[in-house]
Amino acid sequence: MFNKIKQLILQKSDSYNFYKNQYTILNNELENKIDELETSNKKLQEDVKKLTNKNIELSDQLKENTKKNSQILDSYNNSFNTIFLDYNLEPKGALKNTHLLCIELLNLIVNICEKYNLSYWLDYGNLLGAVRHDGFIPWDDDMDVGMMRKDFNKLLEVLPNEIKINNLENYLDIQIDEKLSENSIFTFLQIRCLKGKKFYGGIDIFAYDFLVSPFDGIDEKFNSERKTFLLKLLKGTPRSIAIDEYYDSFNLSYDKQDYMIPGIDGVRSKWNTYDFVVMDTNMIFPLKTITFCGVEYNCPRNPDYYLKCIYGEYYDIPKIIDRHKRIRGIRRISDVDGAYKPYFDKLREVNNNY
Repeated sequence: MFNKIKQLILQKSDSYNFYKNQYTILNNELENKIDELETSNKKLQEDVKKLTNKNIELSDQLKENTKKNSQILDSYNNSFNTIFLDYNLEPKGALKNTHLLCIELLNLIVNICEKYNLSYWLDYGNLLGAVRHDGFIPWDDDMDVGMMRKDFNKLLEVLPNEIKINNLENYLDIQIDEKLSENSIFTFLQIRCLKGKKFYGGIDIFAYDFLVSPFDGIDEKFNSERKTFLLKLLKGTPRSIAIDEYYDSFNLSYDKQDYMIPGIDGVRSKWNTYDFVVMDTNMIFPLKTITFCGVEYNCPRNPDYYLKCIYGEYYDIPKIIDRHKRIRGIRRISDVDGAYKPYFDKLREVNNNY
């Protein structure tokens, strides 16, 4: 009885009715919000479904486009293999002149090597060109030669005088251990014909070292030693001292061993053009000869083994070709033959008189 009376009093109360009305309004608003959220959620689910279907559609389209692009790339690559491997193509203009000039540079190095009883072999792109193309790789624009460290050091010793006595100072530029920036230095030997910034031709000469014995983690140690070697050169340490310290640390030898590795001053490392590799010396020596542009030059005993150490499977034209692009600026010279002629004439004269 008391609760009924209390309820009647509350129903007659203005504050009770006010709060009841407010509750009713808020409850209605909340229900409307819930309805809106449910509607929005439903729409969102529909949109997600549409986007998922669209994503599947785009993914399928991407796969199809990738497949088509791969087929197109394979088609171009097959065509390039046919053109470059099954036809006899001849360069012209600037590239032809660069090839001829590079051969004269190679002949100069061969003549110096023969004079001082030094061993050399065709390396990298030129060995590949000799095996795959009987000469230059069609887009190549320099020469590559390999030498063991003892012979490489001797060449560094005699080269300046050979250039001087043959009056080649105004024709040849020697680059080695040249600081390119605060953190960069050019470490292998490059002999080049330059006129201003125009590169008419050049020969890169790379040193190799005999390894007493391979060991676990040799790749990582080589990469570490290379960083140390470069820092020493950048700080002004003489090359001979830096090389001697490297030899002691890496257990290398100037005398023939069963294994050999690319030089610390070359282009093989974790951060460089080619990967580090340990090679079987008996696959390289004794050297034999191979025909390059109609002339016999030295090459490793087993060129197939050597090239696979550099390139892996090498016979087909790669889908991605790395080029120097040096010819681009020379093509626009009005008299290309005339620009090369002084270098040809002088180098041919010197080579003919060795």
